[in-house]
Amino acid sequence: MKSLTLIIFVLVLASCSTKGYWVNQRSYRAKKANFKLAKEAFIINNLIDTRFIYLEKDSLITSDGKVLKAALGFSDDGRGFLNSYNTELLTFQNSQFNSLTKAQQVGYYRTQGNNINFERFAPYDFGQYILWEGKIKGDTLEFTYRNFPNKERKYVFIKSNLPKE
Repeated sequence: MKSLTLIIFVLVLASCSTKGYWVNQRSYRAKKANFKLAKEAFIINNLIDTRFIYLEKDSLITSDGKVLKAALGFSDDGRGFLNSYNTELLTFQNSQFNSLTKAQQVGYYRTQGNNINFERFAPYDFGQYILWEGKIKGDTLEFTYRNFPNKERKYVFIKSNLPKE
């Protein structure tokens, strides 16, 4: 009976182990990257401007009153990043964080016509891959995502004049 309890304990502990690690106070990365989109061929799409960041149209107000806004950036090789910022500090204007090496979350994107998919690795639940599916509409990216309780969320990002790096 003790050995069965020990086996169950080890299995529970192993299933709760983290899939990622903190590079610094801001950036979270997968220990062993397993992005599904990375396995798909990448074809550059001129509808995505890789020189500038895309800022989220809406803001999120936290319980302590901070106003957060998200920013997306894309590279010419199919990789992308997501950052969130306290708008009072205007750190989204600091291009040193708007890079694949210093961004909070990184991942891959793929496009087909005006459709875009963006997969990122996030620090939720010991590390989680999140896939956003969306449409490119001029300088606007409209994403939808179904979270755990299967509730659909929409995110709208608009191309800014802020450089990516």
